[in-house]
Amino acid sequence: MVGFVRPVCRRHDYNGPDRLRPAAARGMRASAIRPLASHPVVRRCRWISIPVSLRYAAQMTNRQPVKLLNILVALVVAYAIFCGLVFAFQERLLYFPLTLAPDELAMLVRDGNLRPWRPESLHAYLRQPEGRSARATVVVFHGNAGTALHRDMFTEALVPLGFRVILAEYPGYAGKPGSLGEASLVADAVATLRAAREDFPGPLIGWGESLGAGVLGAALAGNPGLVDGIVLMTPWDSLADVASHHYPYLPVRWMLRDRYDTVANLQDFPGPAAVLLATEDQVIPARFGHRLFDALSGRKILHIFPGADHNSWPFDPSQRWWDEVMRAVSPGAGRSGD
Repeated sequence: MVGFVRPVCRRHDYNGPDRLRPAAARGMRASAIRPLASHPVVRRCRWISIPVSLRYAAQMTNRQPVKLLNILVALVVAYAIFCGLVFAFQERLLYFPLTLAPDELAMLVRDGNLRPWRPESLHAYLRQPEGRSARATVVVFHGNAGTALHRDMFTEALVPLGFRVILAEYPGYAGKPGSLGEASLVADAVATLRAAREDFPGPLIGWGESLGAGVLGAALAGNPGLVDGIVLMTPWDSLADVASHHYPYLPVRWMLRDRYDTVANLQDFPGPAAVLLATEDQVIPARFGHRLFDALSGRKILHIFPGADHNSWPFDPSQRWWDEVMRAVSPGAGRSGD
């Protein structure tokens, strides 16, 4: 919009006789004034507002796209930097290893009635039933926080039921040598399961908790006969799906180095499986576990913990579900339901 200001004349305001004053200066109506371009006042004056206003409007028109472009470029650069940081440090968002001092580690082993199993290579921990032979061996792969020694709830519940329990530790956790990442954890899990086959006769059951379910599934990809049954507690269908749920504003499917695609990894698993889900799980919402359960092709059961979240499932050893689940995944068990 162009506005007009009072004209600036080449000479001072006219002070002569009124009859000689221009019509516009005598206050005549606009309709009676001659066209603006031929008016003597206009001819004598410099209308500075027109060129200035036009020039200002042109400058603003040119500046606005440039300013918007600068803002857009800044946002894109900031987003790219943020994505780069997430990509570079993504292991810290998935793995939470805990390092234990030697005396603390020894205390946990003693208090849990455990003994080291293959400490020179696997750094795992073992507990067996006393006074009787084991019904089967259960290898437990724990979640992403803490250590294997903080999972004594599994030994407290399963050993009294007659199962030998091995608490597997991950590379990079509790002082175990190795690096974090899917390749490292899965290779170690395969070695642990094979060592359990070598050392102990009878059925072998794999138990994966949260991240451990992804590790167990990846260990069985291409090795479906490595175990006789599996228990998947609060699992995902794939890490990419869960990551997309928590970070919908990031292209996580392009960024993830570790995939843990449990649906694909277990598509050829022929043995019995149990999937355990918590209805109020906020870390791995139950719908991802339902997708995994639906994709399993073998004999399977689904066990739901109503009202439980990711870390508050009922781990009391006296709970009946422990025995029900183990009966369902043990070789030779009847069909418990779908």
